[in-house]
Amino acid sequence: MARRTVLGAWTGTAPEHLVFVDGPHGKPALPGGPEFNVSHSGDAVLIGVVDGIPIGVDVERVREKPNLDGIARRFFSAPEAAYLESLAPEARTNAFYRLWTLKEALVKAIGTGIAGNLSQTEVDTATLLDEHPRFLRVPSEAGDPERLGVFTFEALPGHLAAAVTLSHVTFTVRKFPI
Repeated sequence: MARRTVLGAWTGTAPEHLVFVDGPHGKPALPGGPEFNVSHSGDAVLIGVVDGIPIGVDVERVREKPNLDGIARRFFSAPEAAYLESLAPEARTNAFYRLWTLKEALVKAIGTGIAGNLSQTEVDTATLLDEHPRFLRVPSEAGDPERLGVFTFEALPGHLAAAVTLSHVTFTVRKFPI
């Protein structure tokens, strides 16, 4: 319902009159409407909307996860996994979720989702704590990593989020009670 409400307000269309179609990899779309993406985790729902530029978003509730290093070695680049392993345990979980949300938002922006192979992306770990971190390597469908719009933030206490667009944009966060 939140997706329909936000997109209805964005387009000026009654939420019940919105018609969604599935893209080639199942990503929902509004024909002729804005690009959007939705993610939810724990108490947070994140909806990214932009006109004319593909967008992907991800939000994750930060929590301890067993075998964090094994997951990182499977889905992250070797330098990213090594970076995580170099961190103190109390910093490792937060850094893991920052990397995960960035990578998942990117593959959702290009429309492939996790099936798009998260290991084909690499984040510059020197910029990981920045509001606008950089990607060093991305799948060819994403284009030049320098052209991406990238934004990370705390969606709610204990919830990290990322938004990625396939071109630079200015990001605005609006929080709504549900």
